[in-house]
Amino acid sequence: NNQHWVALKNDGTLGAWGWNDDGELGNGGRADSTVPVAVVGLDGQGLLNLGTSSYQDLWNNPSEPGWGVGITQHGSTLFASWFTHDAGGKATWLVMPGGAWSDSTTYSGTLYRTSGQSSATPFTPGTVQVKPVGMASLSFNDTNNATLSYTYNGSAGVKVLSRYVFDTLGNTPSVNHSDMWWTPSESGWGLNITQQFESMFAGWCTYDAAGNPIWFVLPSGSWINPTTYGGTLYRTASSATGTALDQSAVAVMAVGSAT
Repeated sequence: NNQHWVALKNDGTLGAWGWNDDGELGNGGRADSTVPVAVVGLDGQGLLNLGTSSYQDLWNNPSEPGWGVGITQHGSTLFASWFTHDAGGKATWLVMPGGAWSDSTTYSGTLYRTSGQSSATPFTPGTVQVKPVGMASLSFNDTNNATLSYTYNGSAGVKVLSRYVFDTLGNTPSVNHSDMWWTPSESGWGLNITQQFESMFAGWCTYDAAGNPIWFVLPSGSWINPTTYGGTLYRTASSATGTALDQSAVAVMAVGSAT
């Protein structure tokens, strides 16, 4: 009704405030509240149920800078974009565009690697090639911690992940733009946008001049006007997937700007 409000937090929990005469705040009591109180769900955690809990966010390992996994969730379906690095330390990306829940906490599917046309040239349909390169499983310990198990080009590995929180103090926006964004007539590349409060983190999955996959990130920016967000575009280098992290190999290079 118009006398109470509910908000979704970045960690998937719900807060509600306002009148509570009929228990509409969902916290098990009937006292009104002028500040958000935790909504308690059937599992006692107050998680928003999207077929499963909401895992849509940017995930990484805090001790291994320079890579991460962007998860887009529609209902119970996940699209995982893995921003990582090849044997030469160059940024590359893998995707798990379709998978299945093997139980209530583990989502698994085929990993794909693509090649395509340079982002600097006009797009020609049919230039994108998609190749299966392994398998991946995302096992969620809870709404904030997960384990990525994978095989990639014959090598197996395990990565510990947690939600990457990059905005904790912002104001709740009227629109959240978190999703996968693309041009339907140019299938094979896209943007993974994660939004926390009014801050956005965009991962651009595209191709270099040789047609090899490469990604750029817009990790921070600002609202230029109410509908335009912009900032510096960066490229990274790091240790190869499946190898121990070499801190000296991690590099972040400003390469342009994006809106």
